[in-house]
Amino acid sequence: MKFMIGYRSDTIRFRNYSAFLASDGSSMMQYNTNAILRRNAWRFGVINQYQFHIYTARIVCSLNTGLFYEHTIRAIRSGSLDGRRYLLDEELNRNNIGIIAGGEIRFVCFTLGFKYEKLFRDVLNHDYILSQDLNLNNSTELRGLRLNPGMAFLYLGISLDFFDYR
Repeated sequence: MKFMIGYRSDTIRFRNYSAFLASDGSSMMQYNTNAILRRNAWRFGVINQYQFHIYTARIVCSLNTGLFYEHTIRAIRSGSLDGRRYLLDEELNRNNIGIIAGGEIRFVCFTLGFKYEKLFRDVLNHDYILSQDLNLNNSTELRGLRLNPGMAFLYLGISLDFFDYR
């Protein structure tokens, strides 16, 4: 079993070009959004590793499954065309849980691995975003944006584990 603690920093680019009727019904408005979300989160997790040796004791393979918890510390929206910048607060689900699955091949201290991660729910609070009137001055431009896709990683690492090579 392996415990992990980490800090995550994401930069997510998104665009929203869509026309809509103003909430008072008087005019058509249009999003012309080309923006970036910057998100920082703490991550805590536990991974169960099933390890087995191949050929010699120096080559180890492992299969990993686990759960992790993420707490979003802060997220900021910055527009590249409109210059608007605001802190996301009610728009976030700050606490989230996800799953991890993957495999590794380790030769002495070098590790080549594959990992798949999936959050159970979206980072964005879509109930709050959808409850707002469509407007160019609030976070309704985030409608339709999903921030919980499954993510696959290939990685190369140096492990500081110490094996008994008998």
